[in-house]
Amino acid sequence: MDSRYAYVHFFEGINESDVNKNGEIVLLNEPIYAGETDIMSVEQYQRFKKDFPDRIKGGVIKKDNVMSVINLLYSQLKEEIASLPELDSYAKSRLENVQQFEINGVLKPDHETETSINDLVNKYFILQEQVRKAQRANVNKTGFHR
Repeated sequence: MDSRYAYVHFFEGINESDVNKNGEIVLLNEPIYAGETDIMSVEQYQRFKKDFPDRIKGGVIKKDNVMSVINLLYSQLKEEIASLPELDSYAKSRLENVQQFEINGVLKPDHETETSINDLVNKYFILQEQVRKAQRANVNKTGFHR
């Protein structure tokens, strides 16, 4: 059974204002850089799949596989955090919030219930957003993207 989450890897970047496969202008809140791998809602993933099928790869996560995928991506996100020059106080608080669920480097929900798992995934998602924001701010300071 599918969860309400998907993962997506961006092979090519997508600008804040970009043209989809049908030649229509698509507006995003932030640019997305090539190489990013993110968790998102199934609905958001379906939109990217429809608009930019040649720029992404991903899929809907099965309910019983959510924590495995989150932990795989969490390892990568921790590396990305370590490479940042700094995190603002809100991003640091989101990281600390997620780290409360980390046992021996692995995220574990409080309980093995769907609600508890979804709560942890949402905490991860907020951290992911803050890391992407910090990465974009760093790109704007340096003029280079990852």
